[in-house]
Amino acid sequence: MTKLPSRQPFTEPDTTREASRDLHAQKSEGFSVNKETLNWGQACDLAISDLNGTGYRTWAEVFEQQRIQKRRLSRIAQIGSGLTPKLRICRDIHMLRSLVLFLFALPVLSFQTGRPSAPWQEVLRYQQNELFPITIGKYGFPLVPVSVNGNDLNFVWDTGNMGNPLINPELAKRLSLTVSGEDKYYDTSGALLGTHKRFALGQLNLLGKTWSNKQANEFWQTDLDGTIGPHFVLSGRFTLDYHNRVIAVSDSPLPKQNVSGDVLPMFPASRYPQMIVIEGTVNGRKALIQVDTGKSRTCVDTLLVTALGLPPAKNGYEIREIKMGRYSFSVSSAKEVDFNDISEGLPQPIMLGIGSDIVSQLVLSVDYSQHIVLISK
Repeated sequence: MTKLPSRQPFTEPDTTREASRDLHAQKSEGFSVNKETLNWGQACDLAISDLNGTGYRTWAEVFEQQRIQKRRLSRIAQIGSGLTPKLRICRDIHMLRSLVLFLFALPVLSFQTGRPSAPWQEVLRYQQNELFPITIGKYGFPLVPVSVNGNDLNFVWDTGNMGNPLINPELAKRLSLTVSGEDKYYDTSGALLGTHKRFALGQLNLLGKTWSNKQANEFWQTDLDGTIGPHFVLSGRFTLDYHNRVIAVSDSPLPKQNVSGDVLPMFPASRYPQMIVIEGTVNGRKALIQVDTGKSRTCVDTLLVTALGLPPAKNGYEIREIKMGRYSFSVSSAKEVDFNDISEGLPQPIMLGIGSDIVSQLVLSVDYSQHIVLISK
């Protein structure tokens, strides 16, 4: 690649410089310029002075400036037809400089736009290196970047996953993961569903941290890489923002002042300390609500369906209003489930589980050290 020369200032004698400046002053004040007395140095100085009169701060302004400068050069070219080629050289020098500035600015701007950011970052006191990009995958699930033994993957950030990470068995095979055992698994009612293999992950990288000798269980949903829960941030907090495609994690507590949204107490379950359970209302009735980003749709317990006489809808039941703090939502079709098993150790059974259908409309912050949940929009 040919190295582009840097633009050097013209080196005419001072008298020529002064004449050029006088010439530009006359032009800006509306005086005509005598083309017979305009020499090479004066023409170039006049052209460059016109081109750089306003300046620009960002590469986005380069194009607008070039449009303006093209019009200015056309006016300058009218001074004398004999100087047009020289003025064209001056124009080309300036355009070349603009191109160089553009090429230098582009990687910087790309780097800046590639870094995740969120409007709540400063208020919630997250450092830049505590923010990580997410993508929204199938079923509206938030996907976080994960590395297993150097292989880059995308796992669902599943706040309902209260144990080991889950991994697609076909993916585990491709990664040559060793089977380390088998585990039984159950549904939310406690009924045995079957057994699944357990794999040794080796090295796991997640959200800026690295773990060794972790285990993962077989995942029955083969159209996803796997899921991973907040088990790895139990000593701190996280904020999940679907809209801005950001997740943030920190070991420091959430600030208690100048935060917008509603702070709700979290009900820790002795069996599943990482499970997010808060109190809200369902059609005006108080209920414990599980926050589960690994659900694609809201689920309602059979007992609540009966107690509220919820109207049936296609593949579920209609809920007029789910209220958490000041925020209200309606669900056209909530899936009927039994939350009995995961309610162990809570003051009352869980009656509702909101999924990514509702959480995606919120900014969700969970602080395990303070047992609080902050929700905002």
